[in-house]
Amino acid sequence: MRRRMQLASAILVLAILAACDDSALNEFGAEGAQQTTITIDLHDGWIGSPEASTGGSAVEPPGIHVQPHNDITFRVTNMGGGPHAFALYADEAGTEPLASSSLLPPGGSQVVTFHFHDDQIAYFFDDSHREQMRGELYVH
Repeated sequence: MRRRMQLASAILVLAILAACDDSALNEFGAEGAQQTTITIDLHDGWIGSPEASTGGSAVEPPGIHVQPHNDITFRVTNMGGGPHAFALYADEAGTEPLASSSLLPPGGSQVVTFHFHDDQIAYFFDDSHREQMRGELYVH
């Protein structure tokens, strides 16, 4: 009887571990991943987003919060008078690219997608105006 209890306990532990295995949610389009759309407006000198938790200016970059296991669709629109491009990076220095748009003319728009699996902070920029045009995406 004791051996059966140990065996049942071991099976239960394995079942729980298998249920917690979220590796199937690692890629964009994975079944069970959340779907989030974020609007990004590229202005001349700043980035704005209705989803941002803080303003949208050179002094206070937008901060957007999303949950992990999330397919993010960025709807990027150039609201400025000059060309702009959205770029998403894994690091604040902008050396580890994750996704980007093409160079958008004034009024141009594009959809950029990326899947966030784990908790992290990602950084987005207009690569030609990084000091003024930046924001942070908090995945938690």
